[in-house]
Amino acid sequence: MKIYKVILVALLALCSLFFSCNKELVPPNAIDSTRAIETKDDVWAWYNGFMNYFRLLQNGDFVLLQEYQADMLNATLTFGNRGALHDWDQFTTENVGVASIYLGYYSSIRNVNFFLENVDNYTPKRSGDADTVLYAKATAHFFRAYCYTELANRWSRLYEPTEPCVPAVTRINLKAKDPRATQEDILNLIQTDIKAATDELEAIKGSVGTNIKGTPNATSVTLDIVKALRARIALLFHNYQEAYDVANELITNGRYALITEADKLKAMWHEDAPSSELLMLVYADNKQEKPNDMSVFLQEVTHRYPYPAQPDFVPSKWVVDLYTNTDFRRTIYLRYRKILLRDEKTEMNGWVVNKYPGAPNLNIQSGLSSYLHRPKPFRLAELYLIAAEAAKELNKEAEAQTALNALRTARGLAPIMSTGDALTTDIREERMRELAFEGFRLTDLRRWGLPCTRHDPQSERIVNIAYTDANYPNDHPKFVWPISNHDITSNPRLKQNKGW
Repeated sequence: MKIYKVILVALLALCSLFFSCNKELVPPNAIDSTRAIETKDDVWAWYNGFMNYFRLLQNGDFVLLQEYQADMLNATLTFGNRGALHDWDQFTTENVGVASIYLGYYSSIRNVNFFLENVDNYTPKRSGDADTVLYAKATAHFFRAYCYTELANRWSRLYEPTEPCVPAVTRINLKAKDPRATQEDILNLIQTDIKAATDELEAIKGSVGTNIKGTPNATSVTLDIVKALRARIALLFHNYQEAYDVANELITNGRYALITEADKLKAMWHEDAPSSELLMLVYADNKQEKPNDMSVFLQEVTHRYPYPAQPDFVPSKWVVDLYTNTDFRRTIYLRYRKILLRDEKTEMNGWVVNKYPGAPNLNIQSGLSSYLHRPKPFRLAELYLIAAEAAKELNKEAEAQTALNALRTARGLAPIMSTGDALTTDIREERMRELAFEGFRLTDLRRWGLPCTRHDPQSERIVNIAYTDANYPNDHPKFVWPISNHDITSNPRLKQNKGW
């Protein structure tokens, strides 16, 4: 893959923490920025870089840290204090994982900023070259909107328009000490990027090697993917009419369909098989473009046969019980199997998370799982859940039931006819079942005004009972992540989140 010139010293720290980065890192004053993008190949190189970083902002800690902190998992006796956020009392502003994620998003944003500031220095000579520029710019705007959405959702309590959110960095200036913008400012920035990405995609006249409107299992940005992000953003920022309208538009456009067969859903999750309900299936391989792993849920012990699991976290019993026997997700997202206990000798049966067992074609060593999967950041199932929740918030209960029942029946459950508070509960429980262990749970609880309460764990022979009775009210400050002490110290204009 081509060596990419990246302009930020900050990215060097990011790569050393958790990125397998193949870009040449130089300070901004070491190259002439007017010559950074001179050819069509340079534009494609930047585009490929954006997709590389987008893959690396999926799975791994970008999903796991929020799940550790929430209520659906219990630490096992062998978790060894990995996943420190599980113990809210030990979660401090010095947490390296949280600081790394913050840095990951901002390093990506600064790359986008440099590209957008300099791409117009290249003058396309043909219409096809102009389409390439439009597509790369659309990808950059989409990527920046995605990063700011994640930052806003983790580092602020959405949606309180005048409250502080995160710094709005839209230019390259390493000496700048940006204060925190308001949530409304960040929402406006995100919406501006979403509109730019949409306009640029719609302006493409020829072919850029992908279906611009959208197609199942897209590996690059499409209009449907931009709309899926827009629907997610609208729900997070409490714009329920837009969330419903955009989600419903994608549901009804005829390009995607929910899986209704267990073997196909299993193949989608366990083998990364193409699926009618994936708007996006990010490319990955097990060499240069390797995704983050999800090994904490299984960690099979290969020196014992037939490979018992020794996970760091297991689902609580109440979570397992959410899945009835007719719900075929039960034996796809979860698995009842042998677990090796702390004495390294005794095994007992228990439930483990099985959503990420490792796609066979990404295994680094034949026959042994590497727990790697191609990321699936936008799925039709999430859009049905967005439509259902938004419709209920708009007091459109019939529409909420329709969206919810479409997903339920596709997964083997009977339709519901509940109304009022019971319908709200049904929507939230279905969201739990479908999006389990994908990084949504903590912010869902915060959005719904619910506490984080752990209860009904599996056997005390498996789980660490020190963390099983946690009960944190919704106004607890640690529902919102802190800005690291390093960032606060280096930028006096940054103010810490309340309660940290």
